[in-house]
Amino acid sequence: MKTVLAAAALLAAAISTAPAQAASFNCSYAKLPAEVAICQYGDLSGYDEEMASLYYQAIHNNDDYNTKTIKREQKWFIKARNRCGYGYDCLRDIYVGRIGALQGWN
Repeated sequence: MKTVLAAAALLAAAISTAPAQAASFNCSYAKLPAEVAICQYGDLSGYDEEMASLYYQAIHNNDDYNTKTIKREQKWFIKARNRCGYGYDCLRDIYVGRIGALQGWN
């Protein structure tokens, strides 16, 4: 029984220390404060995954003119996201806004 508990504890420790993986970038290379925060918080990482999925759908489901607009908006989003730094509330709000905008394109 002690062996099973010890194995479970080691597994839980390994899982809890593994960095979250964001869809739009590799957390192993996260350097900017916003990227680090996204990798630290599972819900922010989830927003990043949802945003990335919607972004790729939008650029593949729209004509060239709209795709250029979507890509330009994405650059603005990334700049705004990075200005949030480690700010959890700022990052959450910026992601919620971008997800809503991308849903409008899909």
